[in-house]
Amino acid sequence: FMPNMKLVYPCLKINFQQVFESIEKYKCNYIFSMPVNMIYLMNHPLKPRYNLSSLKILYTGGQAVSAEVANRLKRELNLERMILVYGMTEILIVSYKSYNLNNFNEASYQYGIGRLIPGIEYKVIDRKTGDLQYFDIEGELCVRGYNNTKEYWNE
Repeated sequence: FMPNMKLVYPCLKINFQQVFESIEKYKCNYIFSMPVNMIYLMNHPLKPRYNLSSLKILYTGGQAVSAEVANRLKRELNLERMILVYGMTEILIVSYKSYNLNNFNEASYQYGIGRLIPGIEYKVIDRKTGDLQYFDIEGELCVRGYNNTKEYWNE
């Protein structure tokens, strides 16, 4: 992250008016949100009433992002960067992140979802045999590192 970061992290049940007010009031420069929520934000009737110009970086994940949506978000919010992330709850959310993509197109995804996070081990195995899979062969992703949780809360 960067110094002087001001972050908007909308909860699962988003109140878009509160998100808009927070961005404007605190001059937030980062926002973390799922693509579907960002689409709702872009189309929300209250959006034109608020100054969202402080936003510079969007971290997004949880579902695929089309090039059309990515470019629209970047253009309409005048973002400097949009970073696509991939992760799972049990690995404290992020295990991969995209390059700093300036212009999105389908080729952006040609070689996968991004860079591995340093300090974490990854492998892809055959779901039935547990054997290590080779490049470009479907399988189950296994992740091990400092970010793995030991167990789920209350389980």
